[in-house]
Amino acid sequence: TIKVALHHVSPSQIECNTSKTRIELTTTGRRRFALSRRYPNGTECDDAQTSASMQGHVLIVEMPITKLGAIPSLHATLPTSAAPFAPPAAGASAKKKKKKKAAEAAEAAEPPAKRPKKRPAKAAAPAAEVAPAAEA
Repeated sequence: TIKVALHHVSPSQIECNTSKTRIELTTTGRRRFALSRRYPNGTECDDAQTSASMQGHVLIVEMPITKLGAIPSLHATLPTSAAPFAPPAAGASAKKKKKKKAAEAAEAAEPPAKRPKKRPAKAAAPAAEVAPAAEA
């Protein structure tokens, strides 16, 4: 069974062709879609008995399998020389070494000088005493 979500596509816009070893699906109209894939691992299907139906926006293609290809085992794909989840090597990477060296150099150097303030703080102006008006 193959399920393909096709939003905003009517069944009249779908062209689905199957063969013994491949499926090809195309759509026309505003939403263009193309799919052309071989069945995995040498699997073969009976294309004469293929059926397709739309359920909502999902195209469901069903076809009986006549020959099931070999399924590779997990152990055959793993490398035998190393454990699958081995920790990284004990030596640090060059990037880490460079970062550590820069941090040590920064500690040994003098602390950076403080930057001067952009503007000096305004001092509060003393209240101006108003002189009494001189009598003339």
